[in-house]
Amino acid sequence: MQRYNRQEKLKYLQGGGQKKLFAASVLLAGAGGLGCSVLPGLAGAGIGRIGIVDDDRITFDNLNRQFLYTPADVGRQKTEAAAAWLARFSPDIRSEIYTHRLTRENADLVEDFDLVVAAVDNIETRQLLNEACVRRGIPLIDGGICGWGGSLFYVKPGGGPCLACLYPQADKTDTEPAAFGTMAGIIGMAQAQMAVLALTGHTEGFEGKYIWFDGVRMEFHHTVIKPQSGCAICGEYAKEQAGNV
Repeated sequence: MQRYNRQEKLKYLQGGGQKKLFAASVLLAGAGGLGCSVLPGLAGAGIGRIGIVDDDRITFDNLNRQFLYTPADVGRQKTEAAAAWLARFSPDIRSEIYTHRLTRENADLVEDFDLVVAAVDNIETRQLLNEACVRRGIPLIDGGICGWGGSLFYVKPGGGPCLACLYPQADKTDTEPAAFGTMAGIIGMAQAQMAVLALTGHTEGFEGKYIWFDGVRMEFHHTVIKPQSGCAICGEYAKEQAGNV
């Protein structure tokens, strides 16, 4: 398609890379601040099928960072408004919406997609997605923002490190974190970039790295995370896999 001509000149998208994106499916968990930047990145790349799951409605205090929505959308389900934007932006992309909260009972939704992007604002749902994806061998791209900072982490299927290696005893989220629009844009678009690279088989640059962006100093940093043998999620999973060989 003509709209993708410029990007098909890029390394990794030449020689069939773009066709992989057309054939790929991604579940976007969260249509808030991060999700409103992830979605344009995925759609612009030409991901063929995008699922959007979120149970929330749009409020006025969302509009500083959730750039797909306008004041006219206040009160509307985020999934519906996001899917409507996607249909206008790229009618050829198939969209599916799930207007409910992710729980253990419905986490098998991830099985229907090639990759999951976690764009949610609480650690409990992020850990739930981590476990669901690790158990099912589905790659996960996690992101988060807080104040003037943001993080990125890729969970490779088939062995850690996973999010539980990074946050083994994560505290429950009791309050809404401070959030600024440009931070959501930077981290959300970076998640979309990682998704494109993962779907085309080029994750070597960020596997096993916890990536942190300092929005004040305008610096990216990373820390190498090792799989934890005692991890309740990927450690146990690795043992089960080894026992089945």
